[in-house]
Amino acid sequence: MSTWPERLEELTSAPSGWGAKARQQLRHLPGGYALRHRLRMLRFAYLAHALGDHVYWEPGLELGPFPGRRVATVYDLSHLTAPESHPAPRVAYLQHQVDRTLRHANHIVTISQTMRREIAAYAGLREADISVVPPAADASFKPLSADALPEVRARLGLPEHYILSVGTLEPRKNLLRLAQAYEGLPANLRRRWPLVCVGGQGWNDTSLIRGLRRLEARGELIRLGYVAQRELPLITAAADLLAYPSLYEGFGMPVVEAMACGVPVLTSRGTAMQEITGDAAFLVDPQDEVAIREVIYTALESHGLRARFAAEGPVRAARYNWDVSTVALLEALRGESMSA
Repeated sequence: MSTWPERLEELTSAPSGWGAKARQQLRHLPGGYALRHRLRMLRFAYLAHALGDHVYWEPGLELGPFPGRRVATVYDLSHLTAPESHPAPRVAYLQHQVDRTLRHANHIVTISQTMRREIAAYAGLREADISVVPPAADASFKPLSADALPEVRARLGLPEHYILSVGTLEPRKNLLRLAQAYEGLPANLRRRWPLVCVGGQGWNDTSLIRGLRRLEARGELIRLGYVAQRELPLITAAADLLAYPSLYEGFGMPVVEAMACGVPVLTSRGTAMQEITGDAAFLVDPQDEVAIREVIYTALESHGLRARFAAEGPVRAARYNWDVSTVALLEALRGESMSA
């Protein structure tokens, strides 16, 4: 028989029926995020009270009460640096949860050197108290041979040449500014290189979608929406350029995935994405629409630079390796090393 903390959690986390309705209602109630969190923590404490000789790793945001060593992963501080990219209740929730995690974890894991510096500065921690365990591109992200490209594009209904944008349709991904910069390119370039957008709808995307429709109506933008994971490596590898001028990321998976495919990348200067690319990418100020347009123009017109970045990409992407990251995470969990 379930205890009452377990039963409350079951009711508010069930995928369908009454539980789903209750979860939706909680999201709209004042303090709904906090109430749902409290129910989860009650159940967590009940289940974990006898595990003090274990290590608890929290890969999400909600560090639970635990009698042993607690290690938590903090992916980014977007609620602080880009609060406009979240609804206000989520910002308040993230503020509370991240601050609590940073106070109570025995050790912090993050996903880039950029985030390590940000978290250390924000929380007053030493960088040695934070391990960097970056993700890596899946092995399915790899270059396509010249012979395979036409077949892949035809099978997936893709144009012969295109610029790729990957990301949820939300303000932080900066797609509206990218689309406006793209719209200012010469018509001949837009005809030759349409903008192909991959990503599901997100929060506050109404004005963004309105801005994309003008390009769609002219056939200069193709919106694929959410795509199956098995198709994303092929869509990425068949692109001529990845345009990813995101305003803020803890890491930037589309960047490392495109580089692994040998696809040149345009991304944001002074961010975690530049940490991935080094000087092997077209770098822009993501707030500057004119600069984005000029760099896209340079990228499309400079076959030599695109070829250079395409060749350097897989080498840089290979620096991010799941085997290496697994070792770093194990060291962090055991407290054996403060991984660089």
